[in-house]
Amino acid sequence: MKKVIVAFLAIFLAGCGSNRVVVKNYYLIEPIMIEQSASDPLSEGRCEISDVDVAAPFAGREIAIRDKSHSIKYYENHQWAVQANQAITAVINDNLSARNLFRQVGRRFWDGRPEYSLYTNVHQLEVIIKDKDFFAHLNIEFMLFDNKGDSVAVAHKANRELRLPEKSLNLMAKSISEILAEELNILSSKIEQQLENQ
Repeated sequence: MKKVIVAFLAIFLAGCGSNRVVVKNYYLIEPIMIEQSASDPLSEGRCEISDVDVAAPFAGREIAIRDKSHSIKYYENHQWAVQANQAITAVINDNLSARNLFRQVGRRFWDGRPEYSLYTNVHQLEVIIKDKDFFAHLNIEFMLFDNKGDSVAVAHKANRELRLPEKSLNLMAKSISEILAEELNILSSKIEQQLENQ
């Protein structure tokens, strides 16, 4: 009986020793810092940043990976630290607030309807594998709506892929942040032109 117990304990302890600890990795979409504009706002209007709408396949915490044209998988142990819609909304809010295009930029205005609303749709946010190379892919669309004129004041779309120098999800998150910053620069230039022409 003692031999059976010893054998059982030996098997049990051997099994415990071979278990690998699975560590989850979390990645951030972060703002690329820009200098706060010292100039007066171009518009006395306020701009509300609506919550970003992310397409359902890319809206969760898991990072999507596409290795076939119509098939995606999700990394189980590699996730966004903050859901994409929340992270991208915060980046847009911080970026436009720093530019002084509007008297005030914010997520919500409770004291009346703002003059402008910015709507953002993310159609794709993923890693693409092509010929063993990794690409960061962001397909995003912005629409600045003039609430007084009940019309679209500025629209901007971008569907970009950026090849990663190595297979790293950290570099993928960094690349998504950089693409977002570049597209916000373009959007801001378009908004500036529109406001100057009013």
